[in-house]
Amino acid sequence: MGPFFAARDFRGLVAKEGFRSGRLRVLLLGSLALTGRGHLTDAAVTAGLAGHDLDRDAATPLPDVLAAVRATGEVRIAQGRFAFRPEEDIVFDPSVRDLPHPNTLRFELRGDDGRVLLAEEYRSLGEENAAGGRVVTAPTCGSAGVVGLAVAANASIARAEVGCQGEVGTASAIAAAAAGVLALSEGVKMGPTLEVTPREVLVGDPVTIRVSGLGPGATVALRVVGTDVFGNKWSAEAFYRADEGGAIDTARDAALGGSYTGVDPAGLFWSLACDYSGSIATPFAPVPTLTVTLVGGGEEVASQTVRRWPPSAW
Repeated sequence: MGPFFAARDFRGLVAKEGFRSGRLRVLLLGSLALTGRGHLTDAAVTAGLAGHDLDRDAATPLPDVLAAVRATGEVRIAQGRFAFRPEEDIVFDPSVRDLPHPNTLRFELRGDDGRVLLAEEYRSLGEENAAGGRVVTAPTCGSAGVVGLAVAANASIARAEVGCQGEVGTASAIAAAAAGVLALSEGVKMGPTLEVTPREVLVGDPVTIRVSGLGPGATVALRVVGTDVFGNKWSAEAFYRADEGGAIDTARDAALGGSYTGVDPAGLFWSLACDYSGSIATPFAPVPTLTVTLVGGGEEVASQTVRRWPPSAW
């Protein structure tokens, strides 16, 4: 968001100096020239020059502001009207070398004769200010920029060189770590997990299905579905109650109801029922792939697939 605040600051300078007309021009240099369009820098600059207010105009996306200025070819500042065509007057120039900082942009107000009437240069440095005390902002939005400062100051040559991606990525990583710490400190479970092993077997070989991370005594369903080589659909479903540790093991725990009952690690497989909706109705058609799904509260929580090969295939 640095370019937005820089543009808004330059707009204020134009108004303060009392200019009523002219042409606005913006030069994006260094890394801003390389990543500007992808990061909507042209939209941010245009919105800043046009007087967009992030709070007052929050319902209007920056690309919409850019489109509106493109349509009129001008922006109004105080009592003046200034020519500005973003597609022509925002220049992405990565060729300029020896910049004082990788994130550099320049604003100019030119007269009808092309003479520069007012110019200002800004550098987006995170929390620092290289524009005479005018603009203080990171190249990306604040949450990432604040975290990016710590990383940039210790892991890059110049702060902006760590990149917006580095800032966002680091902020995301820290947020994820904080969420994990909070979850552990509050005793919050991170969610049920489903484990099906092995994932490839011969037809008839045992398959172990385990669930963990449930609440003690929670009742859930395990569903197995697949389609045979003729297009017939096969399915089975049974209900189980988690132990005190929030776990279920079909080789240990009894099915409370559904396609079968009792303890049988193969129960969900031999109890598969066919709807005979395929091209050939036969109970002997191979079902090469089965999907095992954990269902809790009427919603599918997790799933894994099992590939089953006929003995002749191995």
